Amino acid sequence: MAGVDRKTVCLMVVLAGASQAQNAGPVGLSLRQAIDVALKQSPQIQITKLRALQAESSVKAVRSGLFPQLSVGASSGYENLNLKALGFMAPGLPENTGPLRQFDLRPSLNQTIYDPGLRKALLASRERAEESRWNSVSMQESILLAVTGFYLEALDYGARIEAGSARLGSAEAWLEQVRHFVEAGTASRLDQSRAGIQVDNERRALVEFRSGLAIKKLLLANLLGLPADTELELTESFAPPLPGAVPLDVTLSKALEGRPEMRAAQARLRAAIADKQKAQSGRYPVVGVTTDFGRMGNAVWSNLFTYTVRGTVRLPILQGGRVEAEVSSSDAVVRQINEEIRGIKLQIESDVHTALIERNAAEEAYEWAADATTLAQKSLELATDRFEAGLASNIEVVNAQEVLASAQSAAIRCVFDYHIARARLAKAQGNIRDLFE
Repeated sequence: MAGVDRKTVCLMVVLAGASQAQNAGPVGLSLRQAIDVALKQSPQIQITKLRALQAESSVKAVRSGLFPQLSVGASSGYENLNLKALGFMAPGLPENTGPLRQFDLRPSLNQTIYDPGLRKALLASRERAEESRWNSVSMQESILLAVTGFYLEALDYGARIEAGSARLGSAEAWLEQVRHFVEAGTASRLDQSRAGIQVDNERRALVEFRSGLAIKKLLLANLLGLPADTELELTESFAPPLPGAVPLDVTLSKALEGRPEMRAAQARLRAAIADKQKAQSGRYPVVGVTTDFGRMGNAVWSNLFTYTVRGTVRLPILQGGRVEAEVSSSDAVVRQINEEIRGIKLQIESDVHTALIERNAAEEAYEWAADATTLAQKSLELATDRFEAGLASNIEVVNAQEVLASAQSAAIRCVFDYHIARARLAKAQGNIRDLFE
């Protein structure tokens, strides 16, 4: 398990045991551990790895054609020959003879000495295996981004639950205080009703947040390859955005070099070029050697040693335009892949620019949202003081509570947008695990 720390190995053992224990407690899971667990046991990721392994096996199958091919054949039986059909005709000679008993035990060895088409086919298969490997990495990156997204969304709901619980506590305390004011005759039933509605709104919001958190945890567990009844406790916390510019040129250069989609396309291009060279090699001769040796006779105990050694050269002369057609088709594939690489490059540039814009926008928006939250909290305190002093109605307090809820929600969303933008920027560069460097 190279690349996975000891804590993650222990965590995977705990998760495996928790899937069989109905009363197992919640399992603490950091974002780094979630990514490591996904790499090791997510069904989707394991499928991509097996596809890459299948492509590597095809390379071995093609390469086997370069090695000696040895087989052994054995036969024993009876044969009746038509001498007349074979041209043996003479007075007194029977028309057929036999049955003749035959026995033959013969190993055969074939070896290709020179076949440029086979060597180019091997090169193409190797490049396709490389393409499959990078496609697997690309799929893994997409799945890890989804894992990161679900984890961050769960944290988003957790932060909303925490803020909503605090607001609910304040709203309930305020409702109790308004009831005392009503009993004292300094507030109306309408004020009490407004305060009660605000409490109900906060309770309803908490129900939505808790259900959203539960759903995100289920989706996360599914991506990690865990049973739905696994109770996860996310140990990360939202950190406010850290100001700091990200150099565009360095980020873009790293993305163009490291994106698995680009590396897969480059391997696909090299495979297509090898296919074109293989088609061109159809004009060249193929040289080989065949040999067999064994025992042949009319019985197992009565036979002689025989052998054959044969060199072969196949030189194409007329092929009806087949080679030219294959070369033309391969050349069109090469041009097509070059266009695909150009499109991938444009997409990478767009991904990097988009992720940087989202990151910078979330960072800037958070500054304003944090200020707005502070001002909303002060406004609620002032509205409460004005109501208690009889200078305003309860409407100002309720409005201030709603403004505070909106400001806190915006601030939490900005933090989420910032971290998901960081994750997308890491994927745009080709490695989600850059988040932890």
